[in-house]
Amino acid sequence: MTRERVVLWTLQGLLVGLPLLRGGRTPVAVVLGCATVVALLVATIRARAPRPAPGVGVLAAFVALALATTVPLPPLALRVLSPATARLCAEMLPGWPGDGGWSVWRPLAMNPYGVTTELVRLLEGATETLDVVNPYVTDRGMIRRIAQAAERGVRVRLFVPGKVNHGGCESALRYHHARLLDAGVRIIEHPAMLHAKAFVRDGEEVLAGTCNLDAWSLKRFFEIDLQLWSRDVAAQFEERFSAPAEKVSRPGQPLVGGTRRLKATAFATLSPLL
Repeated sequence: MTRERVVLWTLQGLLVGLPLLRGGRTPVAVVLGCATVVALLVATIRARAPRPAPGVGVLAAFVALALATTVPLPPLALRVLSPATARLCAEMLPGWPGDGGWSVWRPLAMNPYGVTTELVRLLEGATETLDVVNPYVTDRGMIRRIAQAAERGVRVRLFVPGKVNHGGCESALRYHHARLLDAGVRIIEHPAMLHAKAFVRDGEEVLAGTCNLDAWSLKRFFEIDLQLWSRDVAAQFEERFSAPAEKVSRPGQPLVGGTRRLKATAFATLSPLL
């Protein structure tokens, strides 16, 4: 097999296999992907050394820029290289860099893990109340954090559609119903195809936007969420959405029936691909 074919097959395997198996935004995937790209770039440059081709230098510069802007940096380096980015982090992340539970090291560019990181912090940091509104809830890690919040005494409500427009996602969530209900989570099934994505913690923090609790949103897509610390906004969310939605919804039930259990088990196993 020629070197060119090896590079081509490696690139194809990286592009297809890495997002599906590990997710394009998990730390392991990023490290593996960066290392593979750099190795392929070195191999290409070496192969082209006797007959330099136009564009190799530009490609190398692009890779260097991509790595430089996405690798997390300590606060001092961030302030020196990009004061505007450091000011934005300080304004948007209360207490950063010393307090608040944020990751101290931040990249120069937009943080590709931002929404996922904040969701983890919000779910794990809830102490009194937690409302989760989401149409596609299949990620095991996030489901585990929701259950753990209820187990430590947090009042948790999970608003989901009663009938999801994606049968696989619906089955994957129902696989976890018993675990969530046993933990004390109130599953509220809305009669409409509820497509809102919002999280309210302790009546003071609201995170709303485009992010679902599935592998595609959390590990592959770049989502946009708005994060607010406002008791007034949280109270309005309760008044205008949560309370009315709960009145017209039905409580979620544990899954019953051998066929439905088998189907749910299958889709829950496939949840990293959903």
